[in-house]
Amino acid sequence: RYMLPLDEVLTIELDVFEGDLAPLVLAEVEFPSEEMAMDFVPPEWFGEDVTFSTKYHNSNLSQG
Repeated sequence: RYMLPLDEVLTIELDVFEGDLAPLVLAEVEFPSEEMAMDFVPPEWFGEDVTFSTKYHNSNLSQG
């Protein structure tokens, strides 16, 4: 896990997986408010938003 400061408030938590889950990379940003989350424009290098995909929940990834 890498912690990448995005600005003075937000940090990107970047998980780079190895082994069976490679080359999966997940970026997570936690927001102090729902409004800030709704206004967020992700960096261009972010891929598909998988926020609501259970496929990428830790409980499912750990069973892989």
